[in-house]
Amino acid sequence: MPENGLFDPSLPTLTIYDRADRPARSLLAHAGQIIELGGGGRNLWAARLDEAVRLTERPVILVAHGIGCFAVTWWARLSPASYVEKVAGAVFVRPLGSAVTASPEQLFAGPRLRIAFPSILADTGADAAALARDWGSRFLDSTPVRSIGDLLASLRGEPDAVPAAGNPLLCLAG
Repeated sequence: MPENGLFDPSLPTLTIYDRADRPARSLLAHAGQIIELGGGGRNLWAARLDEAVRLTERPVILVAHGIGCFAVTWWARLSPASYVEKVAGAVFVRPLGSAVTASPEQLFAGPRLRIAFPSILADTGADAAALARDWGSRFLDSTPVRSIGDLLASLRGEPDAVPAAGNPLLCLAG
């Protein structure tokens, strides 16, 4: 991370989401490489993320939605430090939002440990705020957040930034 604490906006983005989770599909508008989670559970998901991060030549920003957030935290806990060190930061969007629609194999207790890279967690409610504390994430009540672009700008230290013209504003409330 640069000395001023800002993330390089040119860093590649890996987007992690559950293909069955309709609200997460809006994330694809801002996706770089996409890791679509389906069947197989957390170990397979972690292996997919391992491979994607391992193949990157530069540090990456992870953008995860719903169950994908828990997949990222499991990955961060289980993967070699040399892979995890390649993550410049993460944006977790509504990690608790898809638990109701998750399949039995997708439901697992996420680690309640601080992750090794800076992150932002956007969701609402006390449970989400507690999860952000556990993970060491900055908590943003998603009600005022207008887009994934805003969250990425916030991760780079530009909290008042607005997505570039032509980029759709994505609702996080849905």
